Amino acid sequence: MKAITFTCLVILVACSLLVSCFSPWTGEKEETVTITIRLGNPSNARTLVGNTGSTPEYIDFTYELIIDGGAPIVPEITIDAANIVTLTATVSISGSSMLTIKAYGDAGSFTNFGAAGTKILRAVTKNCIPITANSTITAAMTSAMEVTSWTQLEEAAGGDPGNTREEIIFLKGNATIWNPSAHIPIERPIILRAEDAVKILSASPYTDTFFEVKTGGTLIMECEAGGSLTLDGSGTTIAKSIIDVLGGTLEINTDVTLENISIPGTNGGAVYVVNDGSTNGTFIMNGGTIANNTIGSHGGGVYVLNASFTINGGTINNNSAGTSGGGVFIDSGGTFVMSGTASITSNSAPFGENVAYSLSSVTPSSLQAACDTIPANSAILISSGSYPIDTPVTVNKDITITTNGGNVTLQQPPAIGNSVFTIGNGGKLTLTSVNGSETLSLDSEFGVSGPASGYNPVVKVSSKGELVIESGAAIKNLKGYILNGSYAVQVTDGKLTMTGGEISGFSRYGAVLIADSSVFTMSGGIITLNSSPGGGSGAPVGVDNSTFIMSGGATITNNNSNVNGGGVRLEGSSNFTMNGGTISGNYVTYNINFGGGVYVGLGATFIKNGGTIYGDDGTGDANRITFSGGYLDQGPAVYCADGPKYRHSNAGPTDSMNSSSAGAAGGWEIWP
Repeated sequence: MKAITFTCLVILVACSLLVSCFSPWTGEKEETVTITIRLGNPSNARTLVGNTGSTPEYIDFTYELIIDGGAPIVPEITIDAANIVTLTATVSISGSSMLTIKAYGDAGSFTNFGAAGTKILRAVTKNCIPITANSTITAAMTSAMEVTSWTQLEEAAGGDPGNTREEIIFLKGNATIWNPSAHIPIERPIILRAEDAVKILSASPYTDTFFEVKTGGTLIMECEAGGSLTLDGSGTTIAKSIIDVLGGTLEINTDVTLENISIPGTNGGAVYVVNDGSTNGTFIMNGGTIANNTIGSHGGGVYVLNASFTINGGTINNNSAGTSGGGVFIDSGGTFVMSGTASITSNSAPFGENVAYSLSSVTPSSLQAACDTIPANSAILISSGSYPIDTPVTVNKDITITTNGGNVTLQQPPAIGNSVFTIGNGGKLTLTSVNGSETLSLDSEFGVSGPASGYNPVVKVSSKGELVIESGAAIKNLKGYILNGSYAVQVTDGKLTMTGGEISGFSRYGAVLIADSSVFTMSGGIITLNSSPGGGSGAPVGVDNSTFIMSGGATITNNNSNVNGGGVRLEGSSNFTMNGGTISGNYVTYNINFGGGVYVGLGATFIKNGGTIYGDDGTGDANRITFSGGYLDQGPAVYCADGPKYRHSNAGPTDSMNSSSAGAAGGWEIWP
């Protein structure tokens, strides 16, 4: 018995004219009419009972008719040679009466249902059928049955493709374990409803998926109060996801769990959702749990390709993927919506711990939508190409943006003064590359036709936000235009972390401004070829009442400024601790400027524990004072305004320096 449709034809015998059931009847007086209901479809080989090769036993059902919620009325039952059941009853109705039909199965009537054994048809109900004095009503009822084993479930749910009748299958058997013997193809509407604590566990030698939801099929998994349904892949190493959605629709609800699958080298641990070639698959998660699944590639919990995933509730946690999307991977052409009480947390992957969202192309609106939709600790993977971003994209959560199959450039277009990204409210944006052969670039292309002032930085960080630049990422001004009134990165009350990557080619104010109690931690990467030749204030790295920590392989080189600090300038109560890295080849130009490598303003603190700051040693690495007549007393390597104190020769890894100490003890070569 795969599905059952009751076609209910309500005939009002006392009337000579039959019209649609939704035709209004304005009277409200009560009258007695005879209702005749015909059940069954003689042209459909799958009849009410569904017994192959046996006579349907409609007569053994118990039927009830309920008018307006009143007492049940037992109709007279007859059956003709074509297996059409007729229910007849005399009832009293008013002009707005509603009919409910109930059918109860008898377990003893179904002992001949094939090899699957006994099937029990549960009470099924068709509610709210309007009855008026002049109406013809056709209504379909949903069949329901109990199963207590995987074998029975195969027989009940599988097959009958294209049938649009919905069928409810009750799963019974508290604390029992069912072992799949073959996957069940779902090609019509099926509801699996667990009454007890039912577990389906893969067992050797089984290696297939549990369910395959095909085009035209809908699988809804839900539980009654006290029931639960667990699909567990831990019994053996299977080669597919727990559920494959191939153009059909899957919906899971509260107390449904998909867990414990481990697949070495494919996509989609618990659920794999794709287009079957003509129809997009759909996965809707209103509740339940997807947890403890491990996949070798993408989508530890869920993988979506040219299909859709909507999560309104439930939890996806503790899943892992070898490449990206520990919880969920949305591949090209996929759509993702997250709302309500849904939670995707504590998953793991090299990229996109919780969700990895792949975009085949980018606009400001599509990038903003992706940032808004995915949860924290997730990633956006962008396919190769150059994309203008003329409206700032706001980041208020922990998000990584990376490449996906080639170089990516996000362009700040000419004559547009907007930032590419604004990060705030505790948000964190990480810019990186999937591998060493690809580059993610934020390219400023401001043109000379732009406004004389008012340009915003390429990335603006504020309100406890953080920008992280990793290997393979770059923020560049490739056109060499002068930027009027902005830095490449401006941080106020936030953080900048640079473990790799590059900031280069920016003019006017320089590369980085760290201000208002912000922190810049640079353990790798390079800041180079930045300058401020057009006047005003600025430096390649400006630190204002903030903290700068430099270490590892970090490099600040070949920058210049027309103000103090050819490489780094400290103002206010700033602190710069150098534990490693290199500052070289930087210079200042005017005769009133100081600190070819580092300038330490009044009130600022500079401590050097390691790394190298070159002095004017005549090599290409030298930090310099380049104007005529300027040299040692203006600090080619380091100038400290408190004293003042200067260093003109190289300060190598073992040469400590401290702006709070005088003379040679502080690493200074010239002092008062």
